[in-house]
Amino acid sequence: MTGESFQLGRIFMERLPHDGDLLKVLTAFCRERGVRAGYLSVIGAVKRGVFSCYEQRQQIYETVILDEDLEITHCQGNVSLLDGQPFVHAHISFARANGETLAGHLMEGTVLFAGELVLREFLGPDRVREKDPVTGLNLWKSN
Repeated sequence: MTGESFQLGRIFMERLPHDGDLLKVLTAFCRERGVRAGYLSVIGAVKRGVFSCYEQRQQIYETVILDEDLEITHCQGNVSLLDGQPFVHAHISFARANGETLAGHLMEGTVLFAGELVLREFLGPDRVREKDPVTGLNLWKSN
């Protein structure tokens, strides 16, 4: 571990667009504003939820699609660089009306009903992702 330090940059509080694809909206937001590193949190509701879980032995994502109205009970993630562009890595928890909760890695295809974003930008050395040969994941590069 390197123990690199970062300074707090801008803080954004944004209403997210109805019918937007949550992951695409977050990624575009970061790219348009030049956010290269940060921490984000989202609350709201969706008309369709898509998440995945990483199958470690086969090194593949198993995707779950929920074509139903759901609450976003928790969504958090980070922003770093992949191939020189801002990349959002987030996990999300969805709740059904009966309280059942389902969660995993946020994937494209999650359609917003309503959402609110808080994004804290970090300033400092770039955090770059690269393919890790052990896990098969795009992880932060060791410094």
